[in-house]
Amino acid sequence: MKIKILYLLIIGCFIISVGASVAAQEKGAIKGRVVDAQTGEGLAEASVSIPGTGWATGSGERGDFAFEAMPPGVYRIAVRLFGYGGVSGQRIEVRSGETTEVTVALDVQPIVFEELIVTAEREALYPQFTITDEEIGERHPKDIGEFLRSTPGMAAIKKGGTALDIVYRGFRMDQLNVQIDGGVQVFGGCPNRMDPPTSHVQAEDLEKIEIIKGPHAVRYGASFGGLINLAMKRPRQSEDLVVHTRLESGYESNGSGKRARAVAFGSNRRFDFFASGGSKDYGDYSDGEGNEIESGFQVRDYSIKLGWKPDAGQRLQISGRQAFVRDALYPALPMDADVDDTGILALDYSRRFRGGMLRSLSAKAYVSAVDHVMSNQRKPTFAKMHAETDADTRTTGGRVELGMKLLDGNLFAGGDYRDLGMEGFRTREMMMGEMKGKIFEDIIWPDAHSRKVGLFGQFDRPLAPETALSLGLRFDFFEMTADNPETSFADMYGGDLDRSDVNPSVTASVTRGLMEGLELNLAAGLSRREPSITERYLYLLPVGLDAYDYLGNPEVDPEQNLQFDVGVDFLGERSFLSGGLFYAKLTDYISGRVEPGLKSRSPGVLGVKRFVNISSAAKFGGELEAGFRPVRDLLVRGQVAYTRGENGDSDQPLPEIPPLEGKLAARYDDARDRFWVELSERLVARQERIAVAFGETETPGFAVAGLAAGAKVGEYIRLTGGIDNLFDETYYEHLNRRHKIDGLSLSEAGRSFYLLVKLVK
Repeated sequence: MKIKILYLLIIGCFIISVGASVAAQEKGAIKGRVVDAQTGEGLAEASVSIPGTGWATGSGERGDFAFEAMPPGVYRIAVRLFGYGGVSGQRIEVRSGETTEVTVALDVQPIVFEELIVTAEREALYPQFTITDEEIGERHPKDIGEFLRSTPGMAAIKKGGTALDIVYRGFRMDQLNVQIDGGVQVFGGCPNRMDPPTSHVQAEDLEKIEIIKGPHAVRYGASFGGLINLAMKRPRQSEDLVVHTRLESGYESNGSGKRARAVAFGSNRRFDFFASGGSKDYGDYSDGEGNEIESGFQVRDYSIKLGWKPDAGQRLQISGRQAFVRDALYPALPMDADVDDTGILALDYSRRFRGGMLRSLSAKAYVSAVDHVMSNQRKPTFAKMHAETDADTRTTGGRVELGMKLLDGNLFAGGDYRDLGMEGFRTREMMMGEMKGKIFEDIIWPDAHSRKVGLFGQFDRPLAPETALSLGLRFDFFEMTADNPETSFADMYGGDLDRSDVNPSVTASVTRGLMEGLELNLAAGLSRREPSITERYLYLLPVGLDAYDYLGNPEVDPEQNLQFDVGVDFLGERSFLSGGLFYAKLTDYISGRVEPGLKSRSPGVLGVKRFVNISSAAKFGGELEAGFRPVRDLLVRGQVAYTRGENGDSDQPLPEIPPLEGKLAARYDDARDRFWVELSERLVARQERIAVAFGETETPGFAVAGLAAGAKVGEYIRLTGGIDNLFDETYYEHLNRRHKIDGLSLSEAGRSFYLLVKLVK
């Protein structure tokens, strides 16, 4: 079913008219107090919010807080305070004309910086949003990238059935800073990114996904187009030993997808632990017309966290995880992944200080490794040539940060380090013709290293009761080397392949409450991104969206983003609205340019493109979300997002920019929290703005609907199920890559039924 632009105009009209919703029932209120769980003492400066509504406040000197004029309904409250374990999801019911009183007790827990949002007076001083584990669990994602692209404003490059590569506001690959637990980084071994950073952890282990828009977060590395933090689950703190377990099993009809997982976690006053392990086994799926798409994969993984608290102000944690992917099929790539093994080991320490200027100390050290083996043994080309690539990446790093009380504000200052090493080889054995039996060995990654030392400082300060300011400054010192390049590559650049750069980042943002229920955020940021190892040292491999061999360029300069964001949040009696606009002025933007004089080495390509800088480019657009409650337990909401990219040098569109899209959903939550039901439809417009120079073609719009539901059965059983692609539409996303056999974009899965059963204790 093809979508017309009219459908998206309907969404716009819906959003504009949300404010017309008027409450018929008498309003209620919540009054509460945040206290120390051990002493009962009131805790000031705690961040208190109701996720998904826009309601947020801070606790007063005695820990008191209040939300007035609230429509009757069931809400979930979240409370955070630096140095204490947070509370998320505590259920509160507001009745008509009544005031609900609540006490929230927090346990002392030094922050390990797995969560990025650590501020006192306000929870968000720069443009950002958070996706909770509850939202993730309801969507049963087999892959984090697949899950995120259902959020307007986000998209993903698809090459197979798993490991989709995230795109946010048109920024992609190394333009996005993807981290695990607020500091750990993992880099895949495949030049075609069949194993992007988000593919190395499983969605079931996520506590939340935090997304900071644009170059506005200097504490966690240079964030050129945005920062995505995958915060993994950890145990809740308690005084006496409490152990919880969870078993889950699920099935998805299209692709015969099977999954299973076991989780155990517990804690007492001194120790805590979290352990999980699971498996996924998916076959090929069929699109809406019954065409089978090669997309199967298998994955086994486990994750462990062990924590020790020598006293109330300190915490030491060691965490490790491994994932083992086998036989992952990628019909849009010349090879499939036979093996993709990931290992991560991290050590965290944090300490909280009472009184004085110094408030906190945190330190993190980690190592991550990816062993990636891929071949063409399942491809038609295998009859002519046997090809296998073995590529490894190793990343070591760490960070130290001090939190200080200064000039009535909070100063976070510190440094970080990262060393990324990549080495890989490809073997090709000719099986036909005069060259039968001849073996070629190619260097994929030339034992290259990208080393970075960063120094940063961020100062957050309230300027008035309804205004807060955030200032950030960062310097990154880079060194890149290639110790084992192809001889012809080294000769091309005179043998001098080492590069060093100093990249500054600076940001400033102001958040101000304009009136009751209305808040405005303004942010400006400047950031420089160091070219990746691919962009500087790749030697003649087809890694773009087009059919060209790409050549690295050690002389390519860092690209720069000067970005402005404006955001608004409004909360009415029965409605809410949240939106943001951005403009990014890009200089020295890295792209590909055809080099007619260079000879390609990959079969079937059109020629060679070299990575170069283009002097001027721009991206701009925004997102808007709105919702209202016509009755207490029913929420109707809509979202819309648009990004436009311009190449200033050629006056043409930038490649891989997703089209205008929107989403409509209606959700019913039982007042007694026994079940929920949601009907949704995703609407995507035709993309006519294409980069012809990169082989893009126009893609049709589509509309795809889904039905989901969940229920509690007794005390321990939780059921989640539904239907994806309810009307069995045949469609594909603009960023889906093309099948290597027929040259057509990969179609998405047709109708699929799914069921997930959880046993929770």
